[in-house]
Amino acid sequence: MRGYQKFAVVMVCIFAVFYTGCAKQERKQEGPSEVIKPETVYESEMIASMAAGKDKDIYIGLYNETRDIVHLMEDGKSETLGSVFPDDKTGNHRITSLYLDGDKTLYIAADIGYGSEVYAEVYRLDVTSKKMSKVKTYEQYHDINRIAMLKGELVMLAKSAKAAEKEPVLRDAFDIFQYQGEVIISQDGDVVFDEFPIMFAVMGEKEMLLYAHADNKGYCYAKAEYDGKKIELGEPDYQNLGQLTAMTMTGNDTFVYAATSFDKSGLQEFNYKEYTIAELQDSWGVITEPGDLINADGVIYYRVEGGVKKFVYEQVKKQNQTLQVIESEQISFLNAPYGCGYQMKIDRLSDDEMSLKMLSQDSDYDICFMQSDDPFGYQVKEKGSFYPLTDIKEVTEYLDACFPYIREAATDGNGEIWMLPVAVSADYLLYDEEMLRKYGIDKEKLSTLGSFIDTLKALPEETRECIDATSGCMERTYLPGFAEKDGFNNQEFKKAAALLKGIQEDGVFAYHQRAGDAVNMHKQDDFICGITMAQENTNEAFLSNPYVKAAMLPAVTDKDTFRVKCSFICVNAASDNLDAALEYVKSLCSYLMERESTMMLKDKEGYLDTELVKTLYDLYEKGTVTFGMPEELYYDAWEEYKKGSIDLDKMIEEAERRLKIYREEG
Repeated sequence: MRGYQKFAVVMVCIFAVFYTGCAKQERKQEGPSEVIKPETVYESEMIASMAAGKDKDIYIGLYNETRDIVHLMEDGKSETLGSVFPDDKTGNHRITSLYLDGDKTLYIAADIGYGSEVYAEVYRLDVTSKKMSKVKTYEQYHDINRIAMLKGELVMLAKSAKAAEKEPVLRDAFDIFQYQGEVIISQDGDVVFDEFPIMFAVMGEKEMLLYAHADNKGYCYAKAEYDGKKIELGEPDYQNLGQLTAMTMTGNDTFVYAATSFDKSGLQEFNYKEYTIAELQDSWGVITEPGDLINADGVIYYRVEGGVKKFVYEQVKKQNQTLQVIESEQISFLNAPYGCGYQMKIDRLSDDEMSLKMLSQDSDYDICFMQSDDPFGYQVKEKGSFYPLTDIKEVTEYLDACFPYIREAATDGNGEIWMLPVAVSADYLLYDEEMLRKYGIDKEKLSTLGSFIDTLKALPEETRECIDATSGCMERTYLPGFAEKDGFNNQEFKKAAALLKGIQEDGVFAYHQRAGDAVNMHKQDDFICGITMAQENTNEAFLSNPYVKAAMLPAVTDKDTFRVKCSFICVNAASDNLDAALEYVKSLCSYLMERESTMMLKDKEGYLDTELVKTLYDLYEKGTVTFGMPEELYYDAWEEYKKGSIDLDKMIEEAERRLKIYREEG
């Protein structure tokens, strides 16, 4: 639903929202729970896979020249078992997976050959006697990346070139699933499950928890049983956890996982009985294979860049009440740091559902998570009423460490702290000075919107792939700002509207993957400049780029400011679980104080030492948190104007009418 119908629904909800007050309550304030940091236990850039048995010892397979197996013991000592493959094949074998059956038998899967000729073999190693034997050659399969023992024989997740030809039926346009021919095979090499399996974890002698993708229905998990001939799938539960790269059981109803989805930034634990999720670590390192994450008798090991880290599961997991969270459908709570170990049950709500839920002062949720640019962000700031956090020492210490304008945004007209900022993001100009010089571009020509557009349009056609500034991105960057500041009936908006309409069909302002990939991949020759719609918690690959710098967006008016979007949490004053919610807030503050390159904290010591980060710091230091208004204020009229159905004056008239209603001026 878009346009006036949705606008009317949102307005009905918003006008009535947020008038109830809440009194401060005297509450016991204990110190925050400690965030347990992982310990580095093994250093190597050559890790291929890991396996754990019934004790806390693990085995690590390397893809060094001799394909060594390393035994890492609980006390920190290690021994290298050396190469386990036949001497004449060592250089041609590449370990893809390890599995430790009990404590003495290690199974090793390896790929042999290259390209279309690659195939898999599985070996058995007695770790006591060091005796090695081959289980079987699997000529039809490769990349065996998961092995388990069920009913006394091996079952394996492998890739089949033949199966890779299958095309999954996606649930909708937002369903992102990449199928590469994964099937589950028996020890004999027979296919026992081929309905788009993604990952599995062993639950018993004959049971597994299987995560898969179902045609038309999306991601799901289910308990599955192996009868020696095939895997019988139980009733599937459709939960989109993204495309998992690894999972390991932590209990009868829980598993830890890592996924490729951009909004899942750490190691998460999912309870599929209670439908709750908890973050165990805020970063997952470089987990790309199932063997990069294992549970060794309550100790979680996972691969990071340069080695292996571990943490004790019971020390990280908080034994607290489950916190009920509501969040805007525009975002995912996983974008923001949880504070490790807290169990969350999350409901994603539409704009009007969020408004009604907060209006009702229901006691059935504890925390709400929003962004300042949500469609109801302006009304939340102006009329919101949540539990005040002013007297919580950890909150005030954290906000004192932030840039002053962030604390100002978190403080209402009565001097009370009404929300806790957890992340910020902004739109800005990104450019490479050396590339600008190469193409004879004066940086000053990028400082205003008109000259920015004219300068890029004048570049040779072969350079357009090095520009990252789509017309759609520029619309979403510029148009909301006018509603927040001066409205639409002014010369600045008229100028911006005419310029943005004029670039709709221009190839310079289309999507160019070459430029988009270049920044993260540090390919200097592939990027000149662009308008960046930044994400929260920007990844290190982006921030460590040695070539690019950031600057203010090309200006439309000299009154332009650096507009910062803020993600924040609020505590429901009517919560039945208020004490637990406040304890979480305290823990979260301690957690946030230790995060690096957040673009929130004044102390530069925690920031990467790159020119990009330095220029970003200078921008964010002088920013202003902006609170959003619904795009329905202008979207329909803007689309009609772009198509030529109405002129600019009519477009402005309609947008101003809706803005006036929204601000309750009429």
